[in-house]
Amino acid sequence: MVYFIVFPFLLIILSNVDFIKYTKHGIVTFSVLVIGFLLYSQLYYKPTLPDNCITPSFTSQWIQKNFPTLYNPPPEIFAERFGRIGEQPTLNDFKVLAVLGPDCRKILLRNIPHFEKILGPKDCNFDYEKLVSFLKNYFLTHSVKEPLYLNLTQFETEQLLFDPKFNVWYSTKIGSTITKGLEFGWSSPESFGTWSNAKLARLSLPCLKENRAFKLEFEMGGFLVPQHPTMGISITFGNKTLYSSIFKGDLSSRYLVGVELPMNICKTSKSFELDFKINEPASPFNLGLSVDDTRQLGVALIKLRYIDPTDAASSDSY
Repeated sequence: MVYFIVFPFLLIILSNVDFIKYTKHGIVTFSVLVIGFLLYSQLYYKPTLPDNCITPSFTSQWIQKNFPTLYNPPPEIFAERFGRIGEQPTLNDFKVLAVLGPDCRKILLRNIPHFEKILGPKDCNFDYEKLVSFLKNYFLTHSVKEPLYLNLTQFETEQLLFDPKFNVWYSTKIGSTITKGLEFGWSSPESFGTWSNAKLARLSLPCLKENRAFKLEFEMGGFLVPQHPTMGISITFGNKTLYSSIFKGDLSSRYLVGVELPMNICKTSKSFELDFKINEPASPFNLGLSVDDTRQLGVALIKLRYIDPTDAASSDSY
């Protein structure tokens, strides 16, 4: 990527040869540019420096975000850097179908149509089930023999965005769009939903397209067994506690949790974050219920929906 930085300097130098040769300021300017280039090369291309296989360079990140069609890196490099997985494990280990670039429109599509996982930025706000369907349809209409780059049009991008609707339940099981917002503190999504795996778990959710008030309702379970019959949970936004309770029951118990959101939660952003705080998560291994499951299980997030606060019928459950 160094030539993208060097080229403008060379262009300036070549177009001002007389200025450089015959003026004191020109000689100083030329010297500064040369020294700057040497320092840059020493700092960023020194052979003894460790190779960073996960994070793209500043230059690469900037180009792929602002001018993605200018340069297509080798597919394996693009996948490692922008998929944030490095060289090991491989994309096949993750069953990766595609990798999104930082502009959210450039896509590296792999020629493995039975895979479904998509890596890339979490702030693209795509409906990933729609995106997977879109890409698999591409296989039906095109011959994909090697990994290739697609660039979504503005219209395609808008059609593929996640647009939450009132009173529609959105699952948190494996492969669902909501799981893209599992920031930290969660276990891997499963066929029923997703377990929390720490005392603090963060969930990022998209705002409605229209900037208007809404509530949330979660269907949840808890890691409740005879050795661990109760569990405290609270849901917060920033420093504001939106919900607090103690779950009692067993593994089959289900709870409808309603959350009143602040009026301005989506005023300046397209998404928002909620923190799930679990008082006493427990490990199946430590309780003698498993020989290898050392996760710190707390709540099971099963599904959620957006609620219209003016719809009394939808709010009766809390």
